[in-house]
Amino acid sequence: MIFTCLIIVPKSLLNGKSITEGLLDIVLGYASWFVVSLGVAQVAFAILLAKCKRLWVFAIFMLSCATIGLFIQSNTQQTLPFQIEKALIVVLFLGLGIFYRIYEPRTEKYFRPLYLLIELINNTGIIITLWKNISEYRIFKL
Repeated sequence: MIFTCLIIVPKSLLNGKSITEGLLDIVLGYASWFVVSLGVAQVAFAILLAKCKRLWVFAIFMLSCATIGLFIQSNTQQTLPFQIEKALIVVLFLGLGIFYRIYEPRTEKYFRPLYLLIELINNTGIIITLWKNISEYRIFKL
């Protein structure tokens, strides 16, 4: 948020927007959408963690949020304040990370061959094109 506030003047001048519009974008969470959606998703998880500790509740919460987020995203072109539609989808990935951390010791032996295969493909020069605008995937390995 501090960074977004610092760049508001140059960004407004370059994009032809008024500073007031830029400040409104910050207040409504339209600027720096990734940070805002991640923050909203983390707040949702913090509330759920405070209320309940059952894993099946987390699973239902994650799937429900992702379903609602995808429904909103596919049925409207409008961005909601605080990127709620994106935050609902982010909840799924945060939850998958939590489940992975819980079950990491048990699942690592199954994922290790997959990691090795990905590393082998990555280092042999075989390029799997997942996104045509990205030419260097090794950056994403970091």
